[in-house]
Amino acid sequence: MWIPQLSPNFEPRQELVQYVVLHAMNMPTTQDALNMLCDPQSKVSSHYVVDRDGTVYQLVSENCVAWHAGESAWGSEKNLNRNSIGIELIGEPHKPDGTYTEQQYSRLKVLLTSLKNRYGIEPHNVVGHSDIAPERKTDPGAGFEWFRLEQDGLVERPNFTEHTVYAELNDYGYQGSEAAVRRAVMRRLGIKPPISVLNP
Repeated sequence: MWIPQLSPNFEPRQELVQYVVLHAMNMPTTQDALNMLCDPQSKVSSHYVVDRDGTVYQLVSENCVAWHAGESAWGSEKNLNRNSIGIELIGEPHKPDGTYTEQQYSRLKVLLTSLKNRYGIEPHNVVGHSDIAPERKTDPGAGFEWFRLEQDGLVERPNFTEHTVYAELNDYGYQGSEAAVRRAVMRRLGIKPPISVLNP
């Protein structure tokens, strides 16, 4: 099911879409999440919300900028709101399994495939909120199964280990302090960061 529900939190888009940013929201109910994203006082929004049952809500037109990424960077790009599509998953990113469902992964693949075909988005440019804002964000969390998207060529799996030098992580796209970046990389790889990574 695809349900449009407009949010007032957007602005005109002036740049081409080049990125997709995956987020997660942990709210008491999906309606609570939608209410927040559609509340003008919250000053946050996303283009899409994917519920646990696979229902997709479109809150902001792709022709407009949604307010989902905030202060962010990926490589030389800053403030990714301006040239990205934001997708919120209803889940619990702080739990080891993230509580994401088969229906969510299935519908997310369909949505990402459509965006990739229409905008020519590179797999390298489909990222998590914690990838582009490692100092302050952890979603979609270590429990998000990136491999499900990697096996369909929708995202790129970084060829990293816990010992990869910081300069290589930085060159790949990660910006921020070394400790924050290493934690983000471990989440992306689905690995619990060891003490040596948390305190380099």
